[in-house]
Amino acid sequence: MAEETKITCPLCERTFFYHDFHEGFVADSCQCGNLQIMLRENPDNRFNRYKHTLAITFNKEHPQITSKYEKDK
Repeated sequence: MAEETKITCPLCERTFFYHDFHEGFVADSCQCGNLQIMLRENPDNRFNRYKHTLAITFNKEHPQITSKYEKDK
């Protein structure tokens, strides 16, 4: 199953997609400055199967986060 996670700022309605963040593209923010999104490297990967964690911070309003699953063809 493929997952699509969408992160939307409720103030300016800018949309980010989880899959857009990778080692070459590690940070972004919305136009109104409410959301900041960063890809952080996990310091000790011996106990974690993921190399990175997506960190989302906000100033005024909580982001809207939705996930949609699609069957692989």
